[in-house]
Amino acid sequence: MRMNVQMCRVGVLAALGLSMGCATETKIVFDKSGVSATQRQQDENTCLRETIGIDPEGRLFAPFTVDRGAYEKCMQARGYAAVRR
Repeated sequence: MRMNVQMCRVGVLAALGLSMGCATETKIVFDKSGVSATQRQQDENTCLRETIGIDPEGRLFAPFTVDRGAYEKCMQARGYAAVRR
């Protein structure tokens, strides 16, 4: 249960950080034909968790950064195409 709560916090904080960081930049949306919104969100959350700073005990480094290049590569490895808007 404790790990699930930590992972939810990581996802929420990472999504917030990405949305704040992208406010003045071109927005990148990942598209994959035939994927539900739920599956896309799960894939995005997985890639976010893989590309932010987390210590060996699973705690989020604060302030955290998202490696956008690594995030984009993670999504592309899952079959998504980056569409800039």
